[in-house]
Amino acid sequence: MAVLSPELCYPFFVNNPVSSMKTVRPIKVIIADNHEIFRELLGTLLTRESKHITVIKKVANGVELVNAVKELQPDVAIVDLRMPVKDGFEAIKEITAKTSVRCIATSVYENKYYLAEALQAGALGFVYKSAEKGAYRNAVYSASKGLSYFCKAAANTVRIMESEKKKGYSLYKRVQFTDIEIKIILLVCQEYSSKEISDRLFMGKRNVDHHRAIILHKMKVKTTAGMLSYALQHKLFTLNDLAE
Repeated sequence: MAVLSPELCYPFFVNNPVSSMKTVRPIKVIIADNHEIFRELLGTLLTRESKHITVIKKVANGVELVNAVKELQPDVAIVDLRMPVKDGFEAIKEITAKTSVRCIATSVYENKYYLAEALQAGALGFVYKSAEKGAYRNAVYSASKGLSYFCKAAANTVRIMESEKKKGYSLYKRVQFTDIEIKIILLVCQEYSSKEISDRLFMGKRNVDHHRAIILHKMKVKTTAGMLSYALQHKLFTLNDLAE
């Protein structure tokens, strides 16, 4: 994977007043995230921060995003990486392969493996959900001009990735877990038994045990403690998720 150089990690418009931006028409944006509150808040934030941005659609999964892109032909799509039906990685790959729409990836998980895979899929930049004020607006501006943008924390991650690449380290490819595996991992880490998980997920106990064995094999661990350590290290979920 070609990692972008650090000089491209900063916002194109950071040293220019927003009012100086010359556009023929507003930048059309679609927001894709499976959390309704986040979609609504981000949409409101973008339109308040800039008169040059118009949010034309908000969708909840990758399939809805791909369909909305075909129908509405936006300039930029802000895409959460963890969505049901079709995740953000797959949606970005499909959109960038078939259209000229620029995609900005976003995630609550500040994970270099997610960042690397999003760029491989075709994302033009990455904004963590904990990013500094104005990051999403600057990402939209930059992407609309075909320029890369990374929030400050993501830019630092890119530098680390470049340094590792120069030292000969290969980028770790993210292990793929299915939606049902993610649910089982979370429940196991919350100390639910296989019988309790089968009741909650409406599946047979033997099926749960089969999934658990596959998960342990994928993680290359042998115990529940190892599964928890792996899940937190690779940010499959947060400690707050465990408390729910």
